[in-house]
Amino acid sequence: MSFAIRGSDYRSQLELLPQELALYNKELKDQAVEQVWLLGDQLHNIIPADLTWFCYQVGSQLHDNAKDAIYGFEIDHKYISADGLALLHGLHFRRLKIRFGHSPALDEGGWMQQVDQTISLLDNAGFSDLICQVNVAEFACPDALNRLLLSLQLYNPQHIEIAGIGKTSTESTPPDIRKIYLNLLKRAQQRGYQVLGNQVLVAPGSRLQQLQQHHQLHFAPWGYSSSQLKRWLALGLAAEGSTGDLFYRNCSKLDCYRNRLGEGVYPHHWHGQLPEQQAGTENIVQSLLCYGELNNQQLAQLPEHNRKQISALINHACDRLWLEPNQKCWQLTTSGRIELRQLLSGLQQVHH
Repeated sequence: MSFAIRGSDYRSQLELLPQELALYNKELKDQAVEQVWLLGDQLHNIIPADLTWFCYQVGSQLHDNAKDAIYGFEIDHKYISADGLALLHGLHFRRLKIRFGHSPALDEGGWMQQVDQTISLLDNAGFSDLICQVNVAEFACPDALNRLLLSLQLYNPQHIEIAGIGKTSTESTPPDIRKIYLNLLKRAQQRGYQVLGNQVLVAPGSRLQQLQQHHQLHFAPWGYSSSQLKRWLALGLAAEGSTGDLFYRNCSKLDCYRNRLGEGVYPHHWHGQLPEQQAGTENIVQSLLCYGELNNQQLAQLPEHNRKQISALINHACDRLWLEPNQKCWQLTTSGRIELRQLLSGLQQVHH
C-alpha cells in the first residue's frame, strides 16, 4: 500500500488517513501487507511527530496485517540529512526512493559536491533497498548528468529509474542525452544490471531481478512488482491502485476526497481496466515491459484481426531496428528501448 501526499498542505491530507484506512481494513481480513510507502513531493516538510503518527496509524489500523511490512519513503536528494535518515531508520523505514534532479542554483562543482555528500550519507545508513530516480530531461549540462550516473553506479543502488527518455519520438530526447543513456545501459549491463522497459535498471540479486528470473514480474501504474501481488492499496489525493482485477484513481481535489470519506465511501474518482487489457494485448505489453520481448505464442492467442494489426506494428519496429527477430520471439534492441513508449502506444490502439 502507499499513501501519497500532494502539495504543501500535507497535514490536512494526513489527518484523513485513518478514515481511508478504516474503509480498506474491513475487507483486508487475513491479507498480509507486504509494503507501506509514503510518497510525495513535499515530504521534506513533514515533522518527526507527524511521521511517527503516520507509522502509528498504519500499525494500529491494520494490526497484525502490517506487522511484517517493509516501510519505504520518497525524498529529493537535496533534503537528505544524517538526522533525517536516523529518524527514518528508527521508525523502521528500510526502503528509500531518492529523486536526483539538477539544481540550477548551484554550479556544476557545487551540485556534484552536494550529490557526493548525499551518497556518503547513504553509505552507512542501513537501508536494505535503495531506489535512485534521475530525470534526464532536467539536465541542461550533459556532463553533470554523466557524472551523476557514474557516481550512482559505483554506489550500486538496488534500482536506478531513468525518467525523461523517449517520451513521444526520437526528437524528444536530445542526441547528447541519448548518447549518455546508451552508454549507461552498456555500463550497467557490464555490471550485471538488468534493464526493465526503458526506465529501470535493477542490480544483480535485487528483488525485481529475482522476480524477472522466476517470470513473476508485473508492471502496473505504480511501477514494477510481483505478479503474485493481490492488490495495491493507494491512499491519498489522486493516488492510483488496484483492487481485484480493477485499477482505480482517487479524487484529486481535497474537498471531494474529504467529503467522500466523510460519507463512508471510497474516494475513487475513476476505476476500470487499463487500455491494453481492454484491447486484449496485456500479455504483449507486460512481456515487452518486463522481459524485453514479444513471443510468437502471445501473438497466436489473439484474434486474427488483432494479429494482423500487431504484425504490421512488429514489421514497422523491425524496419526501424527497434525489434530484432529470432526463432521464438522478437527482442527489444537498445534503440527499441528508447522508443518503447511509441511501440506501446501503437499496441494500445489495437482494438477488437
